[in-house]
Amino acid sequence: MKNYRFFFSSLVIATLLCSCHNVKVEGNKFTLENVSFEMVDVEGGQFLMGDTTDFKHQVTLSSYKIGKTEVTQKLWELVMGSNPSEVIGPDLPVNCVSWDQCQEFISKLNKMTGYNFRLPTEAEWEFAARGGMKSKGYVFSGSNEIDEIAWYSKNSNYKPQAVAKKKPNELGLYDMSGNVNEWCNDWFLLFDKDEKPANNPQGPQEGGKHVYRGGAYDGGLSYTSVAERWGRTVEINSYYDEFFVNNRDCAYSNAKRKDIGLRLALSIEE
Repeated sequence: MKNYRFFFSSLVIATLLCSCHNVKVEGNKFTLENVSFEMVDVEGGQFLMGDTTDFKHQVTLSSYKIGKTEVTQKLWELVMGSNPSEVIGPDLPVNCVSWDQCQEFISKLNKMTGYNFRLPTEAEWEFAARGGMKSKGYVFSGSNEIDEIAWYSKNSNYKPQAVAKKKPNELGLYDMSGNVNEWCNDWFLLFDKDEKPANNPQGPQEGGKHVYRGGAYDGGLSYTSVAERWGRTVEINSYYDEFFVNNRDCAYSNAKRKDIGLRLALSIEE
């Protein structure tokens, strides 16, 4: 009986060690086998979320970490064992992944690393895209000049590009405007004009679609003067509207689109 207990205990310990033994952590840099990715600290604070067409409201966030770049194909392939992307390249952002598949990827990544990575909430995503407490009030993430910070239809050759090749925003985050849209954790709902100030909002408890943010490599095509946006009809005044830090959109959780990928987030334990 003692030998059986010893064997079982040893097996559990070996399993735990095996699940994490190839992970190396240096500050905010994580190396899983031969693939590295970085997180960035985002100091918590208050900001006005939304815009004039999707009502502004005050949000307060605790500090957290968010991916320096979008999740690359080499990380996705290491974790999942396959690569669903339309255009293949190890340093390109993974795309053609549904919200549901992102949850599976994150679950496997967490088992491999021993950490609790997740998708950012929509509020976390927007706060980081705006530059957090270091924000300079840019309309795009890191600049008022879209070519400085974003891959879009005029400069991408209609293909996703390697991450971190454009200028970062105030927090050192790359490609939050352009390259691929990014899934957020929240269900989608229009903001209400009577929206109350919120602390660490998680979004609606249920819904039909999930939020994605950021704009993509094939975006920026001219719209008609009236277009269907965010589930209602609004006037589009800008050629680059979808790259604004306050722009929102949504898709079904099983949608696999070539213009949507993901960025990781990580809570900071108090």
